[in-house]
Amino acid sequence: MRVGQTDSGGTPDDFRYVLGLQERVSVGMADVYAQITRRPAVVKVHTAPGMGNAQGALYHAFVNKTPLIVTAGNQRRFMQNQYCLLTNIDPTTVPKPFVKWAAEPDPICPQAQA
Repeated sequence: MRVGQTDSGGTPDDFRYVLGLQERVSVGMADVYAQITRRPAVVKVHTAPGMGNAQGALYHAFVNKTPLIVTAGNQRRFMQNQYCLLTNIDPTTVPKPFVKWAAEPDPICPQAQA
């Protein structure tokens, strides 16, 4: 997650952001938090490499039936015609073995254009 996305502008007062420097650790922290509090936890990872790094922890949460909400960032739409290290050709495929639902916003949606 980029540092600009971690500021408190616009986030609810009861929202607590915890920075994890590697996706496996971040998903693991969210998994443990959700198990202890018995409430769903939200975790955000980066696109293709981040989701790949998170797979082990996602599997662990899947086996334990931990309620996690995982979001993964991606490049802006106008950059997706380039193929580079962070390109995720089909972003909903990687997490599918271990999630109940995987989707990508419709490119026509105004929020997805930002």
